[in-house]
Amino acid sequence: MKQCKVCHTFEEDGARFCPKCGAMLEQVEPKTVIPPMDTPWSEPSQEPSVEKETAEGTEQKKSGLATAVLVLGIVGISLSFIPFIGLASLVLGVLGIVFGIIALRRNLSLPKSIVGLSLASVGLAIALLIQTICLVAVGAALREIEVEEETRFDQSSFAETKKTNEGYSDTTFQPQTKPWESKLSIEIGEFEVVDNQYLDETKLTVTVRNKTDERISAHIKIEAIDKNGYRLEYDWNYINDLGAGNRERVDFFTFVDEDILDDMKNATFEIVEVNIYS
Repeated sequence: MKQCKVCHTFEEDGARFCPKCGAMLEQVEPKTVIPPMDTPWSEPSQEPSVEKETAEGTEQKKSGLATAVLVLGIVGISLSFIPFIGLASLVLGVLGIVFGIIALRRNLSLPKSIVGLSLASVGLAIALLIQTICLVAVGAALREIEVEEETRFDQSSFAETKKTNEGYSDTTFQPQTKPWESKLSIEIGEFEVVDNQYLDETKLTVTVRNKTDERISAHIKIEAIDKNGYRLEYDWNYINDLGAGNRERVDFFTFVDEDILDDMKNATFEIVEVNIYS
């Protein structure tokens, strides 16, 4: 193969001059063409792509667990401040801590795992505190409602009794002797409070005397009435097999709630029920 130096036209080996420009042709050596690696007849290796895809899948799984820990921590700490609904954050917090520990032990996306574990732990602690406060508050509210209902009932009973008593004149209304008074003599002492270091000790000493010639057992109920005529508290005690003519001292109100202790010191005490068993 020959080539013209002027117009670079290729001609067969038998020609000496270029048919276009007339310049002399020179012999050129043919070049060997090496096909590229990605030609259709070559078979490229697929192993690098497979390894790359496997590595990417493993990394996504690692990142997915760490992300789950982070999401559990965020949702848990967000719900922990809401009363009662925050109970769900207790479950989320426990799951976040468990998954966070697993992620840390496997070294999976350490920043996400550490943040998620921290949020889950804080959310769990806040939820426990707030839900406990809510339960205590609800219990106190229910107790207050119960006390109000009991007080309202006592006020109603007192009003009915007062109205009934006012309907009698001085000549027609006579106090009646209670059935037990013919058999027992009951004397109520003073309400005592002993101030100890940890808990106040209280007692109301009642002296019971058997007025009959037989042995007697009895249940006695005593009520504490405040200055407005409302019942503060009541207590039962038992006299067992009291001999004829004998006396026995019995302590009532040995445990009094601190909320009514001051009122109990100024209260009056009445015998409201005595059940005698011969």
